[in-house]
Amino acid sequence: MFKIVFISIFISLISFSARAEIDCENTSTTGGMYHCTMKIFEREDKKLNAAYKKAQGVLRDQGRSFQNSIWEDDKELGVILLRDAQRSWIKFRDQACEAEGFTHFPGNMAPLVGLSCKVRLTIQRTEDLLAIK
Repeated sequence: MFKIVFISIFISLISFSARAEIDCENTSTTGGMYHCTMKIFEREDKKLNAAYKKAQGVLRDQGRSFQNSIWEDDKELGVILLRDAQRSWIKFRDQACEAEGFTHFPGNMAPLVGLSCKVRLTIQRTEDLLAIK
């Protein structure tokens, strides 16, 4: 039931956002705030993807140093572990933020709270990935 209501609120917010150009500095409607938060999320998601690719490169380079050693067969292990961790993290982020949004159910703020959570956790994860050196 929650998912159906959540999705219908989400769709109404998206359709509102599509109808008008929104001034993100001065918006006071839930639909406007959602639209602006989505723009932020998209920007932060691009940063996350760039940080992930950079971390992959670091781990791939470290794996290359295993050549001619007993670890040579494991030279891609760091990249594989990072990939698996990232997939698990995305699932965690999405579920944790859905739960956080649920704290405002059945109100129309639930999707915005969930999306704001995704922005926050995405920024944190980007910083974690950039720390891989």
